[in-house]
Amino acid sequence: MSREKKQIKKRKTKIDFAKVCYQVRTNSKMTYEEMATRLGITTGNYRKYETGEIRPGAEASFRLAGLYIAFCQINVDEDEL
Repeated sequence: MSREKKQIKKRKTKIDFAKVCYQVRTNSKMTYEEMATRLGITTGNYRKYETGEIRPGAEASFRLAGLYIAFCQINVDEDEL
């Protein structure tokens, strides 16, 4: 394996899901219940995501990523006005 590939393999991006959950929810002005519904999970589990007690599974992570992308696009659109 080349040196470059080894360096890339060593780098791991840590995502702070709790922070992402909080940012998306508060900036989108959603309640815990609304976020849980959008992610297809219980409100209790969503609260645990936001506090960092548990991490989202694959499906909830995918949905959270979609909400985050939508949130970022809304912010970009507002900045262009």
